[in-house]
Amino acid sequence: MVLTGYCQFPVLRVKHIGLANLLDLPAFLNSTTGADKQMKKIIIALCALILCFGLVACNETKESGPSIAVVDAARVFKDCKSGLEAMNYLKDMSQELQAEARAAQEAVQKEQNEENTVAFQKALAKYQTKMGAEQQRIVGILNEKFNEILDKYRADHNLSVVLSKDNALSFNDDADITGKIIAEMDKLEIDIKAGAPEEKVEEKAAAPEEMTQEKAEETPEQTEEKTSE
Repeated sequence: MVLTGYCQFPVLRVKHIGLANLLDLPAFLNSTTGADKQMKKIIIALCALILCFGLVACNETKESGPSIAVVDAARVFKDCKSGLEAMNYLKDMSQELQAEARAAQEAVQKEQNEENTVAFQKALAKYQTKMGAEQQRIVGILNEKFNEILDKYRADHNLSVVLSKDNALSFNDDADITGKIIAEMDKLEIDIKAGAPEEKVEEKAAAPEEMTQEKAEETPEQTEEKTSE
């Protein structure tokens, strides 16, 4: 018997078997009359259909939420703890190198000779080279950690894609995960100064060589004169 033929007149069939039979579902399913058997098939089919819809709805609820998120990378680097530490570190270094360059410049203004001019040029070159190298090194460290956090967050939250906020034309507020990425970045302990060039150590190591060279350039008379003193 075709199921759709009975589905066209469900009201008449329910009225025929009575509401009491439907309320007592176990007894109704165990009944053996012809009409009850037909209606039993309909009810079983309807229950199966309702169950399928319920499972689909639960699955959709479980997977609900944005599969695409956006993040403001500039804000992450600016507001996270390690980003603030990096900016303060570069600021202190810049002030120190600028002070050296200004001192060399003042020396040139007081007495413009070859020695002072060369010293000023070296100070400027040192500022540009060292600041550029440190900025590149620190950005590399922060960018590596940022990408690691972003990949982990995307995988943990079943996101398909994470876009730059600047490139997204329209999105809901709940798609913006910038604050959550900042919170994850703050959990990391990032040593900004690790790997920085140790210029002072190199200068100390070079000092004995300079003393040896000066001693080699001394004449025997100068050496004898220092010994007698």
